[in-house]
Amino acid sequence: VDIDPKAYVENLSVGNKQLVEIAKALMLKDPSILIFDEPTASLSRQEIDILFKIMNDLKRSGIALILVSHHLQEIMQVCDSVTVLRDGKTVLSTRIEETSMDQIVSAIIGKKATNNEYLPPATPRDTEPLLRAEKLCWKNIVKDVSFSLYGGEILGLAGMMGSGRTEIVNMLYGISRPTSGRIIYKGAYKNMKHPADAIASGIVLVPEERRTNGLILSDAIRMNMMLPIWKRLSRLGIINDRKGKKIARDMVERLSIKTTDIDQKVMNLSGGNQQKVVFAKNIACEPKVFLLDDPTVGVDIEFKSNIAQSIRNLADAGNAVLLISGELDEMARIADRILVIRQGVIAEEIDRASGQEISEKTLVFASQMIG
Repeated sequence: VDIDPKAYVENLSVGNKQLVEIAKALMLKDPSILIFDEPTASLSRQEIDILFKIMNDLKRSGIALILVSHHLQEIMQVCDSVTVLRDGKTVLSTRIEETSMDQIVSAIIGKKATNNEYLPPATPRDTEPLLRAEKLCWKNIVKDVSFSLYGGEILGLAGMMGSGRTEIVNMLYGISRPTSGRIIYKGAYKNMKHPADAIASGIVLVPEERRTNGLILSDAIRMNMMLPIWKRLSRLGIINDRKGKKIARDMVERLSIKTTDIDQKVMNLSGGNQQKVVFAKNIACEPKVFLLDDPTVGVDIEFKSNIAQSIRNLADAGNAVLLISGELDEMARIADRILVIRQGVIAEEIDRASGQEISEKTLVFASQMIG
């Protein structure tokens, strides 16, 4: 591994940080058991191959290894046995040679796989794309990604953690600048230098990390909701506070945010209600493109059940929705079209309008395949 031993860890890439952590564990004196928790999540293919060689050498030397991984292809490749946990219980435990990828997927999914109710669009999607990505690249994580996003549709980005899906959204929102490629919005080239550029253009983001990227926790619900729409609420430099309070109250009622009042600090809300504030803040911007990065993480069951309809309503109103979700059953239920991201490239496109099946099972398989 080409890492300078004198380098500071904070200056290393995410992948190299992971390798340093693994090296630290390997330096223990005569370990009998080593546990690897998602060790390949941030590694390149070459780094993964190095790791697997190390793991096989350790196994041959008599050390027991436990590999925790969502990458089923890796489980099949390097493990001797597999145990599947669901809802804190063992649902499958067997030797690798006595099972198959299909059986493992079925064990992971359980009964949820049979619930694939689709929410059909009220109106067909636009014929011309609202937003286009052309050969977007970011460092060595996203590689020549091109796609179109239409008004009236929900486009899903499916992929394992570290596949590059969040990095794609970050470029569209101006958090990261593409290494190469370009973004075309409403037929014109857009240079998103900052999230403010995206918001001004009508593009908003519900981020994966709401506490660090989506909220000012020490501020009030009202102030968080008004933050991206100050200009709309201002005239001659004076903010129309009455109008802002009405918007905040309407959003609290619309999304059933459980709070004492709109001046309660966001840090005192539950995780689910914090996520609702992020969602409300972006709806208040009245955008045309919604970028949703795992929008239901940590929310209550009631909100999870109605957010699918809320997302569908956004698309049916003519908006474009780009959806990332770690819950593939959720994505399969509401997305019109899905791009499967593997190792930074679009490996597959599944379009319901073309008669292709979109289900949790097909998405698990597509996300796991190694091209």
